[in-house]
Amino acid sequence: VGVGQSETGVARMVDCFISLQIAGGGDDLQGIKKGLMEVADLIVINKDDGDNHTNVAIARHMYESALHILRRKYDEWQPRVLTCSALEKRGIDEIWHAIIDFKTALTASGRLQQVRQQQSVEWLRKQTEEEVLNHLFANEDFDRYYRQTLLAVKNNTLSPRTGLR
Repeated sequence: VGVGQSETGVARMVDCFISLQIAGGGDDLQGIKKGLMEVADLIVINKDDGDNHTNVAIARHMYESALHILRRKYDEWQPRVLTCSALEKRGIDEIWHAIIDFKTALTASGRLQQVRQQQSVEWLRKQTEEEVLNHLFANEDFDRYYRQTLLAVKNNTLSPRTGLR
């Protein structure tokens, strides 16, 4: 699973998705490349301390600029870019207040309830898929057929599509 794919999955399971970034590591564009910007409700750049202030300021500007050209995830919320220093214990209160602001905005519009309903529906679907697969593989005939088909697909003697039939 690619970095962006796993974050997208996580973003569908939580109320507020925070992308924690570190400036100056050479991967400042990684979040943009992997689609994190599209799912993040808050972007927090950590390590705003020591000699890293300039790198953090540059990264913050870059993320803020990118957010202005991307389509919002929610009409009710403009994602924010915040900075902090866990080492110096700075910025933590601002992050907490931004989370509260996010929750307040989505609650007031009814969006948070919709998000949670969709999360429940998706959870049910995933659990159903898992249960169906467990029951299928508990059947010895199916398990045997699947292992034979898997071997044939690996050996290129059968296409995956044909193996499904």
